[in-house]
Amino acid sequence: MNLDDVLSSPEMELYFNDLPINIRQQLMKDEQKIHSANDLYVRAEYLMSNSQNQSN
Repeated sequence: MNLDDVLSSPEMELYFNDLPINIRQQLMKDEQKIHSANDLYVRAEYLMSNSQNQSN
């Protein structure tokens, strides 16, 4: 499974599209690390928390 496969689910596509653009861009760069819906959630949460920490 790859990112395209994960995003073929309407729920996951909606989740992905609701993410900030910078997080979506990073996820697309890191797509080789995403093999499941859980991978997408975990990676997105990691990137968002890391992004918030850098802006504080």
